[in-house]
Amino acid sequence: MTVAGFLGGAALGTFLSSMLQHNFRRELFSGGPFRRYMALTYLRTRADVETARLLREYVGWESNPSLKKRGQRILRGVERRVA
Repeated sequence: MTVAGFLGGAALGTFLSSMLQHNFRRELFSGGPFRRYMALTYLRTRADVETARLLREYVGWESNPSLKKRGQRILRGVERRVA
C-alpha cells in the first residue's frame, strides 16, 4: 500500500507539474499583463534551452516596456545558467 501510494503520488505530481508548465507557457502570450508577469515569474525558475528560446520569442513580441525589460533580465539569467 505504501509503495503504491508513493508511486501514485509521484505520477500525479509529475502530471500536475507538466500541466502547470504548459499553462504558464501559454499565459506568456496572454492579453492580460498580470498573467504575462506571473508566467515570467514562473519561467525564471526554469533554466533550460527551451525556456531561453521561448523568452527570446516573448521579448520580441512584448509591447509593454516594463514587461519587456523584465523578460530581457530573466532571459539573461536563464542564458547564464544554461551556459
